[in-house]
Amino acid sequence: MYSLSEKITHTTATKAPPLKIGVTIMRAFVEVRRVLLQQSDLKEQLKELKDRVCSHDIQPIQVYKALENIPGEKAAA
Repeated sequence: MYSLSEKITHTTATKAPPLKIGVTIMRAFVEVRRVLLQQSDLKEQLKELKDRVCSHDIQPIQVYKALENIPGEKAAA
């Protein structure tokens, strides 16, 4: 499978008719659009994952703070 730039270069280097060049360019733009849409989906999924992980991080922090507030043996003596 050729990359988008390789397809365009091959099409223009072979003296293809202008219509074929235009179609190749449009296909390239469609592919770029598809990749960008996938990227935004991944970005949203990463944000959701980050939100979930952050909410789990809060729980151990609260436990550590509670443990720090428990009087130690020295304080009781």
